[in-house]
Amino acid sequence: MKKIASTLLIIVLAACHEKPVVLPQGGLGEHAPASSKERAADLYRLERQQIQQWISLQGEKFYPTAAGYWSSEPLSTHPIKSDGDPVSYEFSVSDFDQAPIYSQPIVVTDGKLGSYAEIMAVDHAIRHLESHKTVTLLVPSALAYGTAGDEKKIGPDLPLIIHLNTR
Repeated sequence: MKKIASTLLIIVLAACHEKPVVLPQGGLGEHAPASSKERAADLYRLERQQIQQWISLQGEKFYPTAAGYWSSEPLSTHPIKSDGDPVSYEFSVSDFDQAPIYSQPIVVTDGKLGSYAEIMAVDHAIRHLESHKTVTLLVPSALAYGTAGDEKKIGPDLPLIIHLNTR
């Protein structure tokens, strides 16, 4: 009886043991980085086309920026602020169905330029905006949270509409 119980115990323990993850022989392959880069480039082009189509259906004018997003105000006419300059701003985020993603705006008080790298377009636009200005940004996902999302409410590969207010 003890032999049967000990044998069953060994079998149960062996069955519960986690199997190690086995990667494909040779890793992910030499073409994985290239195909990932190609996928990102294709997605970026597709999102830019979709945003341009969306703009054509709006009554508001949007201006393309050198950084790859669109702004409701031409930003190239403003002087550029430098890294480390103090800034205060808030922005709200929505998708292209105009559905808000967060119920409250994201507020940054007494921030420093160059320190908010999650959405490159926000950092870039703030460099060109004067205080007490409001602008709408249309941002492809590659310039927002990219393939990872923000790990909260913004999913992967989601282009965003950002309403930015400087203080």
